[in-house]
Amino acid sequence: MLYKKILASIIIFILTAGTVTYFMIITVQKQRSLAFCSYQPHWMGHDNMSEIVSDLTLIKGMGFDGVKIFYEYIVDKGLVEPILEYTKRIGLKVIFATHATYWGSKYRNIDFPNEKIIKDYERQLGAICKNITVHKYTHVLFIAVYYPIPFNDSKSEIIRKLNSPEYKQALEAIVNYVKSYGIKVSMDTEGNPQDFPVPYIQNTDFYGIMPYSPNWNYMNITYIESWASYFKNTGKKVYMSEYGFRTWRPNTAGQWDFGMVSNETIKAKLVKEYVNYCRKNFEFFTYFALFDADGGWGLVDNQTRTLRKSGTAMLEALSKD
Repeated sequence: MLYKKILASIIIFILTAGTVTYFMIITVQKQRSLAFCSYQPHWMGHDNMSEIVSDLTLIKGMGFDGVKIFYEYIVDKGLVEPILEYTKRIGLKVIFATHATYWGSKYRNIDFPNEKIIKDYERQLGAICKNITVHKYTHVLFIAVYYPIPFNDSKSEIIRKLNSPEYKQALEAIVNYVKSYGIKVSMDTEGNPQDFPVPYIQNTDFYGIMPYSPNWNYMNITYIESWASYFKNTGKKVYMSEYGFRTWRPNTAGQWDFGMVSNETIKAKLVKEYVNYCRKNFEFFTYFALFDADGGWGLVDNQTRTLRKSGTAMLEALSKD
């Protein structure tokens, strides 16, 4: 009798363990990386909530898990809380992209850091962080802090700036400031770290890379992985901060050929390749961008918001899983 009870207990244990293991496997299989769409309200002149709501609804409808919002001017226009409230309502996760000397601002990258720049940056970061914590917006994953790299200067001066103690100390202070609110932070670089070796910031949670392909009509995986390898020894996770493909670029001085494709058909093909690659290699990744901004990056038409061929390809790629 005792033997039968022991045998029964063993069988129940095995069945229970097997069931738990099965559901653990299923849970792991169901976990997938998160796809974000880069979105810049100010660049497109979408400074009122009715337009922003239309854009965010479109991003959600395309199958993106979240939106990476560039923070330019949204603090001073009072748009932080409305944007966070709406993204929460429709189930979009949020990453804020921030830059102490963002393009077109009154501050130059070469002047970072100085007291005025840091003070204004922390003012805007503080407004965002307070809003997140006060309203308990848990759908905000982290705040991305972009390395201010003075690309318009000489290579030697850029390297000197990146290696200076005050540069690193300022970035460490900014990261610690954001983290004092209990919010995670990433450090994102717009330059190839093999050419512009940015300093490691110990207290950051992630590193973001932007390895736009230097080759026409081609997603250069070797180039992507060379960027990621720079941060490998830190032990921190690397995510795809920005990546995309453009069919045209402005005819202005200093414009690089990165991310260039010949037409929408090739762009659509590469969009699918990009999603497939990132699903296997990154916990979260971003496509740049919903609209054209400063080149033919957009997945949708700027005026009508209708999907381009690349937008349809993105919708199909994201709907696979």
